[in-house]
Amino acid sequence: MVGGETQFFTDLDQVARRCPYLTVKPTTGAALVFLHSIWHEGAMVRSGEKYVLRTDVMYKLWGDFQY
Repeated sequence: MVGGETQFFTDLDQVARRCPYLTVKPTTGAALVFLHSIWHEGAMVRSGEKYVLRTDVMYKLWGDFQY
């Protein structure tokens, strides 16, 4: 596959300038897990195919967990 990277941004200025702080290239068999609230986008797939699965992970903290 050519293209299809996931690009992450820290602020709207980076989005406007098309200047991601992190670019992750897709790898066959790999999963990319991140908070969906982080600004991100998928780059255009220029050749080949890319499959995307979006899901939510639900959890509950138990005990006296401190951040």
